[in-house]
Amino acid sequence: MSLMTLVGCSPPQKSARYVVLPSAEGKRIFTTDNAWQPTATQIESAESHLSQIIGLHTQWPGDTRIIENPGGYYRQYVPVQLDGKELLFVNAFCARGLTAEWRSQLVDVSDGGECYWKATFDPVTERYSNLVINGKG
Repeated sequence: MSLMTLVGCSPPQKSARYVVLPSAEGKRIFTTDNAWQPTATQIESAESHLSQIIGLHTQWPGDTRIIENPGGYYRQYVPVQLDGKELLFVNAFCARGLTAEWRSQLVDVSDGGECYWKATFDPVTERYSNLVINGKG
């Protein structure tokens, strides 16, 4: 059994900057079709392609902000199915106000600027899209 498979089947280590939450957490944000469980390979793909976030711009007109170091954020991967496609919703945030609950509950913050961003990852195309950076509030 490979290390990647072992890591995917085990809970993340305390030092890990990401966690995979159950599909049910995605229903707090999306009207999702069906639940699905990503493989360890799909999560590793999302992690290895994080640098794509640097090249994305938000969908808001006039918003020129970018995320310069996406790997420096804590990340929650939530499997969602939208329009029949299995995607990973990526919820990312900095350590400001971080509590242990981030490992089991979706972190939902309205403002906070570049400290909070979201995107979707398509495991089939291995592409990130739909970047949203929270407002500065």
